[in-house]
Amino acid sequence: MKPAVIVKTAFCIAGFLLFGAGNSILGKMMLNSRSPNIYGVETPFAKPWFQNWGMFTGMAMVIFVELISSCVRRIARRGKSAVERQEQEPLLSSETAIVKKEKSSKFIYVKILAPAMCDVIATIMMNAALVSIPVSIWQMLRGSIIIFTAILTVCYRRKPLNCMNWVGVGIVVGGLVVLGVSAVIGDPESKDVTVGKVILGVVLVVLAQGVQGFQTIVEEQFLHDSSTPPMQIVAFEGIWGFLFATFFFMPICYFIPGEPGNGLTEDFADAWVMIANDPLIVVWTVCYMTSILMFNITGMFIIEVTSALTRNVLEPLRTMIVWIASLIQYYASGGIYGEKWTPLSFLQLGGFILITIGVFTYNQIWAMCCKKKAAETVEE
Repeated sequence: MKPAVIVKTAFCIAGFLLFGAGNSILGKMMLNSRSPNIYGVETPFAKPWFQNWGMFTGMAMVIFVELISSCVRRIARRGKSAVERQEQEPLLSSETAIVKKEKSSKFIYVKILAPAMCDVIATIMMNAALVSIPVSIWQMLRGSIIIFTAILTVCYRRKPLNCMNWVGVGIVVGGLVVLGVSAVIGDPESKDVTVGKVILGVVLVVLAQGVQGFQTIVEEQFLHDSSTPPMQIVAFEGIWGFLFATFFFMPICYFIPGEPGNGLTEDFADAWVMIANDPLIVVWTVCYMTSILMFNITGMFIIEVTSALTRNVLEPLRTMIVWIASLIQYYASGGIYGEKWTPLSFLQLGGFILITIGVFTYNQIWAMCCKKKAAETVEE
């Protein structure tokens, strides 16, 4: 790997961790903010549907980055001679070219509809859960996607799992039980958060991982053989999600019976009034959308130059960054944002360690490290 590529990869890994943690932290800060609502009463900005809308807006903005990159590539290509272009571009047989052209047809953007719908549903479930549980536990519970990935691999893909895969799933289940207990018996985020809401939040996060696990299956089935650039896929998934959230889910959530701020009932107009009444929420919203944008860009680059497995390895580190940042926030803001360290935090730490070990075991990271070490020993 060239030095320039190494530097870019290191920069993107740092960005992936920073913006990935920023997504969770900024989302929680938005929900914890307070502002006068449409009736002039100061209330928490508990707007998970609006946050869902903001996430897909950030994803949709990737299309502008892709358009700029495409223009830059075309300009650079025009400045090269025909000989240089032939040397840099792989030669494709006519048959391969025809197949590739068929797979990159316009229908690919229609196929993105299905995973986009899954993403919308999973995201709103997680955002609703974030209202009532700490962001660190929320982030750690997302490791439960391993369980659903294993189930779908066996039942849907009809692919057997080896012993280490199932051991990893078992360890993750143990970690989730520990985290669930620490969330239920821990100090509530506010007086309005009951034990029932905490349990519901934990269940929503876990179920959302099931939806996202199914989303990965749909993406693989519909988009696996497509030659469409990954950045375009992310952008159009964001565009579809933006359209769903704006014209379908936001109107529906307004008419759902219940008290506003419960994670289900929400007034989209009230969200904009609260934003206009508090410049700080404006800052959090803009930063949140920008963080979503940069997270997707850096994540795609990491997969391009390394592999999707690298992202799986980085996820536990991202979770640890979220937790550390939340602790720093709490003591730096005087308890306004973040979460404090309590005796139950040791239980939470144990759950995190179990889930990390389970994820690494399922992805067979330990086996790969041992093989690499053995190969190095043989070479010496």
